[in-house]
Amino acid sequence: MLNDENISLNFETNIIHWSCKPIRELSEDEITSILKIRSKIFAKKCLEKSERMTNVDHNSLHFIAFQNDRLIAYSRLVISDSENRGLTVERFCVEETSRGQGISKLLMEFIINESAKIYPKEQLNLSSLEETKSFYEGFGFNSYNNAIEEDGLEHFYMIKD
Repeated sequence: MLNDENISLNFETNIIHWSCKPIRELSEDEITSILKIRSKIFAKKCLEKSERMTNVDHNSLHFIAFQNDRLIAYSRLVISDSENRGLTVERFCVEETSRGQGISKLLMEFIINESAKIYPKEQLNLSSLEETKSFYEGFGFNSYNNAIEEDGLEHFYMIKD
């Protein structure tokens, strides 16, 4: 199912270590870092969900990027179940001090490439705010609905076949 490869990329003289792991392979430090970045980035309405690992986390692959022993980017890929077809990219985030350097593009490419290797027949789904919609469209995601209000914000549901 999962390969044990970790990927490292050189980026402005600092190495970024990219990993894709199920929760059982995450270290305590990685879990702590994931919870910290999620609680910093996501809205207060999502905060209680972000402060602990949930059942969703146990059924997901976790994409992490560390630079100088600091988590700079994170996302999870929720594996399809009987209620959901395809794979869902969630909690996509880049640490604030690492933004504007192309890390989000590298993270999305990593997710797309790894998910295609692990689940070649599955499509990717995600939910986007208006301000990030064009970013995801640049990777071949298409919106399949009008904006839907969720947690007080308009979201677009997007799919990549």
